[in-house]
Amino acid sequence: MVERRDTHRRRTYLGGQIRGPFQRSDTDCLVRDLTATGARIAVSRTILLPDRFDLATNWREECHRAEIVWREGDMIGVRFLDGTGNGPSECKPTLH
Repeated sequence: MVERRDTHRRRTYLGGQIRGPFQRSDTDCLVRDLTATGARIAVSRTILLPDRFDLATNWREECHRAEIVWREGDMIGVRFLDGTGNGPSECKPTLH
């Protein structure tokens, strides 16, 4: 497999939520890999997601505006759109 990342990948096991403008509630996910520019997340195969959404992590208290780049089974690769890692002001992390 060819490595296409520009930044170092950290393997993680973080709980998170996917928040989209058309969803009535947050969708739980598991953040499996994390870089400064994106992530690999695990979700149910049956979940329909918008192309762009907010991805919040519980433990790291981070939130990013994200865009789906690829999907394979229950894994989704996303690219962060905020660029700084802090996310836009309307993207607030949850505290569980």
